[in-house]
Amino acid sequence: MKNMTLICGPCVIEDEYLFYKTAEEIIEIVSEYENIDFYFKASCVKDNRTNNENYIGVGFDRGIEMLLNVQSRFNVNITTDFHTETQIKEYGSNVDLIQIPAFLSMQSSLINEVVKLTKPVHLKKPQFLSPGNIHKPVSKIKDQNPNIQVMMTDRGTMFGYDSVMFDPRHIRKMKETYKADKVLIDITHPQNHSKVYDRTYARDLGMAALACDVDGLFIESHVVPEQALCDADSQLRTMQLKMYLKSFIELYRFINDR
Repeated sequence: MKNMTLICGPCVIEDEYLFYKTAEEIIEIVSEYENIDFYFKASCVKDNRTNNENYIGVGFDRGIEMLLNVQSRFNVNITTDFHTETQIKEYGSNVDLIQIPAFLSMQSSLINEVVKLTKPVHLKKPQFLSPGNIHKPVSKIKDQNPNIQVMMTDRGTMFGYDSVMFDPRHIRKMKETYKADKVLIDITHPQNHSKVYDRTYARDLGMAALACDVDGLFIESHVVPEQALCDADSQLRTMQLKMYLKSFIELYRFINDR
């Protein structure tokens, strides 16, 4: 049976205590299961905040140092968001997976720099792209080096103003129409109608995606999300992650054992 991919961690690196506590709890939860390709994620910098007063992170120098500490201590793969060519040049070699935010996945100059590293790449699907058009950013990588592993995560599609929704039918469409190696679903960012983001339906989104044969999940989790400096409404509590992951693994195994 193929392994389920899981990219999981806090939205952004905050203070050391919360960061390492969150990492420890998430990795302990994930370690209970076999056949998971796990990447611990956390943004060193959030360069797409809605205003200048929002917390943006500890910066790349400190952030990469903290991620490498997690990698060394727990023997796990790590990833973080990259927003510029300079960031990729200076810090890309330190991580196991290059992660590109949704609004930057069509940036050719950024993608061209990513390809030089020949590392696995995680593209977040732009919300403005239909599932039938996501071959475009993927092809920018594969046309240069078909051996680079590319994961594409769907985090919702725009349906009018201020409305981003997840449609499970997109999973098959994405698998049929592009060259990526894996299709994942972000279960902590698609919204309901009352909030920008909302963790309420995360489990439902995960189960629906897995039932539709998705290759893995992207989940943001935090020990105390109410105190998080970014995406406080959407991140799962680590205890929720523990409960949900059991169901996710069971369904994934059922679907893929057939």
